[in-house]
Amino acid sequence: IANSIHSGVAVIYAAAGTYAGNIYISGGITVSAFFSGNATINGAILVERGSHLSFLSNNGNPTITVNATATDLSYAAALLVNAGSSFYSAIDIYISGGTSNYQYAAVVAVSSGGSIYTSKNITISGNSNYGIYLREGCILRCESNIELDNSITVGYAIRIIDASILMVYGNVTYNGTITTCALYIERSSALQCDGTFSAKTTNSSSYYVVAIRHASAAIISSFILNYNKNTTSSIGISVESNAVAVLGTLEVSSVKNTSHFVQAIYGGVILVTASYKLSGTSNYACTYALDGGYFYLDSSATVTNSATGQRYLADCNSIINVNGAGANRLPGSSNGNATNSSYYK
Repeated sequence: IANSIHSGVAVIYAAAGTYAGNIYISGGITVSAFFSGNATINGAILVERGSHLSFLSNNGNPTITVNATATDLSYAAALLVNAGSSFYSAIDIYISGGTSNYQYAAVVAVSSGGSIYTSKNITISGNSNYGIYLREGCILRCESNIELDNSITVGYAIRIIDASILMVYGNVTYNGTITTCALYIERSSALQCDGTFSAKTTNSSSYYVVAIRHASAAIISSFILNYNKNTTSSIGISVESNAVAVLGTLEVSSVKNTSHFVQAIYGGVILVTASYKLSGTSNYACTYALDGGYFYLDSSATVTNSATGQRYLADCNSIINVNGAGANRLPGSSNGNATNSSYYK
């Protein structure tokens, strides 16, 4: 199974056990691998140039473990799918590995119209620039859960750019160490999470912990963010440049002081429909809208206030809309303000 296949169609029956070497599928072929038990692949996986790889089971529900060491990663990822190719898994898969020696290095990477589709869980571990990196019109669709486990150390936990899409029908969990952003979506890309997106991050040095930018969109049933920044000049969640975030539950907490927990700026839109909770201390304003930004809190949403700081600031033609619920509707400990043709209503 751990070999190079360059042409035709292959069906492989793989026994439980350990397989050594990279898997390289290329040249427009289709490979289906049926596993009869738990298996470990000590190598990286590359699917490219219009090819298709499937991991299936012919005996129960095994788990596949992919362990890619730095010497395996000439592909710059433990699992890389690109150039109009696809990877499908009907088996729980654990992917470990990584390197930071390449600009696009990731544990899991999809690019150039590639796709990953799994009906089971994905667990990711390792050290790299990215945990999950989607770019150039690709898609990752998971009908179960994605977990980036607490042993992972990455620059970005998840980055989605250039008209790419991440769809998760279950939960996304991240409890590792980041050096840049937990979640970064930009340039007409999208994230859909039907369950809970939970991120607990440490050691982030970026201005934003979560950024949704440049006409991108996020639709998340429940978004929970806990962050511990190296500096106090930080933003928990920033939605900007005509991007939109539709969130059912939004809970943001900061271990250290922060500038804003949540901000909508430069035409960015945030809609919170079910509940809103902020915890920690803001040095500037807990909820912030600037330069045409729009923040909306549904009238039926519950609010939990564990925050210290100015409740809100709307500035430069921005709107914070709480449906007439009054000046104390949003979390914080001091009065908010709306200036320069902006509104709080």
